[in-house]
Amino acid sequence: NGVIICTAPDVLYAQDTDGDGKADKVTKLYTGFATHNYQARVNSPRWGLDGWVYFAAGLFGGKIHSFKTGQDFDLSGRDFRVHPDMGDFEAVSGLTQQTRVRDDAGHWFGNDNSTLCWQFPVQDYYLRRNLSVTTPDPRISVARDPDPNRLYPTSRTLERFNNPQSANHTTSGCGLEIYRDELLGKDFYENAFECEPVHNMVHRLKLVRDGVTFAGYRAPDEQKSEFLSSTDNWFRPVEARTGPDGALWIVDMYRFVIEHPKWIPAAMLAKLDVRAGADKGRIYRVYPRGAKLRTIQDLTKLSTAQLMKTLDTPNGIVRDLVHRELVGKADAKALPPLVALAAHSKYPAVRIQAACLLDTLGGLKADLLTRGLGDGDAMVRSETVRLSEKHFTSSPELGEAVAKLAVDSDLGVRIQTALSLGEWHDSRAGETLGKLAVSGLTNTWMRAAVLSSATPHASEILKFLLASSPKLSGRSEMISQLIATAVKSGGDKIPAVVSAVLPAAGQPVETWRLLALSSLLEALGDKPLPETVRFEAVFASAREIVRDNKRDDAAREAAIRLLGRSSELTADLPMLGEFLKPGANLRLQRAALEAMQRSRSREVAKLFLADWSLRSPSLRSTIIDSLLSRDEWSEELLTALEGKVLSVTEISLPNRQRLLINNNAQIKKRAAAIFDASKPEGRTAVLAKYKIVNDLTGDRGHGGLVFEKNCSSCHIFRGVGHAVGPNLAALHDKPVDYLVLNILDPNAVIEPSFINYQVELKDGRSLSGIIHGETATSLTLVQGGGASLTILRSDITEMRASKLSLMPEGLEQGITPQDMADLIAHLKSGAPTQFGSASEDAAKAARAEFVKGGGASGLGKVVSASEKMDYPSWLGTLPFSHC
Repeated sequence: NGVIICTAPDVLYAQDTDGDGKADKVTKLYTGFATHNYQARVNSPRWGLDGWVYFAAGLFGGKIHSFKTGQDFDLSGRDFRVHPDMGDFEAVSGLTQQTRVRDDAGHWFGNDNSTLCWQFPVQDYYLRRNLSVTTPDPRISVARDPDPNRLYPTSRTLERFNNPQSANHTTSGCGLEIYRDELLGKDFYENAFECEPVHNMVHRLKLVRDGVTFAGYRAPDEQKSEFLSSTDNWFRPVEARTGPDGALWIVDMYRFVIEHPKWIPAAMLAKLDVRAGADKGRIYRVYPRGAKLRTIQDLTKLSTAQLMKTLDTPNGIVRDLVHRELVGKADAKALPPLVALAAHSKYPAVRIQAACLLDTLGGLKADLLTRGLGDGDAMVRSETVRLSEKHFTSSPELGEAVAKLAVDSDLGVRIQTALSLGEWHDSRAGETLGKLAVSGLTNTWMRAAVLSSATPHASEILKFLLASSPKLSGRSEMISQLIATAVKSGGDKIPAVVSAVLPAAGQPVETWRLLALSSLLEALGDKPLPETVRFEAVFASAREIVRDNKRDDAAREAAIRLLGRSSELTADLPMLGEFLKPGANLRLQRAALEAMQRSRSREVAKLFLADWSLRSPSLRSTIIDSLLSRDEWSEELLTALEGKVLSVTEISLPNRQRLLINNNAQIKKRAAAIFDASKPEGRTAVLAKYKIVNDLTGDRGHGGLVFEKNCSSCHIFRGVGHAVGPNLAALHDKPVDYLVLNILDPNAVIEPSFINYQVELKDGRSLSGIIHGETATSLTLVQGGGASLTILRSDITEMRASKLSLMPEGLEQGITPQDMADLIAHLKSGAPTQFGSASEDAAKAARAEFVKGGGASGLGKVVSASEKMDYPSWLGTLPFSHC
């Protein structure tokens, strides 16, 4: 009887109780959503088949409070769903900037401004059943054309301030819709439509299903055109919806300026009316010439019997509206006709929705579910598997019927079967999951599904994997994750796992057993080791393997990793330290470093710092990062700096900052004394000195070298560096004084997406970096230099946002005013020309000439990995399929 409204920081429920068309009763449902970015706020509530309402979080989440339950939620890195009547609130898989939508079978999609369409293959509530394993990135990009973001607007390309190099490419994607009707033609059913207000157009993707994922492609007749475009630069489509009449409805915001004012130079901004068009806007309906639009009915005036007839329609929006009406009515008279529709409707989408509605109303019975499991449509079978989960206890025969679908012809049905069997606590579920694990080990989503269901069945699944071929791709990794699952679920499973992975007495230790035992010890943590004598024999074998130069690298690496879990690690440190010497195998060197880091002994720091003059530059950087992860090692690093074992200049500004803000007062004091001579001046004084940069002429060539030396560890530009911090190409048009301020005073404004977090781990290590992705079980931390670590949430003791940017103060110590002018000239040079830019013809001609003869660049000849090969700058910008 009302409307749910997103108006950050709140989500409201507004009702018109007296019929005057105005809301006279407004209730706050939730509050706390981020408001700092107008283009990325909570938005777009959509009805789910499960009776929950799903929202796009808008990228930044917040600290959310439910007024109905009184509970608070920390929403970060994920979208969410709610039960508005009860106040329930849950995170869901994936993160959407603007508009989260679903298809008729319950697959969810989203987007951000530079991505046409994301898909979120597996629901978060499945993944969080097993907190012992990391999960894949919860979203995949759907668009798969060779240059997926290439657009073909018909409007004139205007001067743009934000990402100028992205003209004619996706840059303002929003208002995503999955068309849920057949009125446009069956070829348009469940196509994805994406609004692009900057380019005055709506893009279309034809979706092709593969298991639980989708790939999207341009339609054959839209290879170099768009579904809808306008020559009017004020045409700003921002939302697409399937209308209840079958047309595709398009919301046109109609504005002159569509860019965020923060990206527009002040001088230009002063001349613009950024609100021009605020009094305009319209909604279009798009449908075939001559087509008869469906009649739009007032569903609130229909009886239950009339609503049932209305539900049997190919229009998904009408079905959702009827779904909500019937939930509100809770009329028992709806159950028999719903059963008939779920069994006999000619539309698979209606059969699915009727079954879901029966589930919500409590009228879904085992006989109907059994029928659905044998439906001729794969989507109906898949959704019926999901709906069967809550009936496994009362109707065990349903569990048997679901298990039989492990050999279904459709991959999506098999993956849903793997997800749902985690709810059937029967040994037959474990056996089926084991078979699915072996047959589907190379599929990312099948592995994730099996592992999500593994908590009650880990031992059974492990048995099947151990019996499979050791050469099966991904086998060792999954064995390790199953061991962690079994150990952390406790009970009587640990002895069975130990027995399964330990070699028989006197038998050689295979590589997979070394890896499995390493995982077992990691999972056990401080728990006592079972069968200690046999473990000692394994450690002895591992030491022999490590010392044996004739053994293959895989075996020696596995042995090193196992020794890193040994209670005798301190005694093994000198042997592992040998791999830090010059000429050591890099793969084994990396394994040795990781193994040594698990010790808390000061001896590790001493070994790291020994023979410092012989360490390679890359190894030095890695060692310094390692030394900063524990206070006792940081103290040894400071001692080495005080003793001139290594130079102060070898400590990067970000690492100096980590020492200077350390929670240990003694470390902070010693670091301040060491770095006092190079302590950054106050920002006001520094900025005053660098005002001269405005008057200097920059050398772009030298600026590239300045960038590589000082900025590339955290930024990527023209293909050089690491994508940790913000995209610098977007700063192409910024004034010199703006760039100087943000380079020299990085803590003045910190974009929330790039906040530096301090993460404390249970093993005593302290890490810092930017969070680039989150799932129910883990998060990905990106550190300076581009190093990426995926960390289980269960391994974290504390995580706090720093008040400082990952980018440190003090860059002026290595950058003179002339260097700064050169750097800025480099940054203002923009990005290389790409195909699809104004010079597309010239680029194509250059490429044709280049390919034709090989030319001075030598294309067409075979080069070794170490041979330097010069090539035109535009070649590095080509889509992979062009190279």
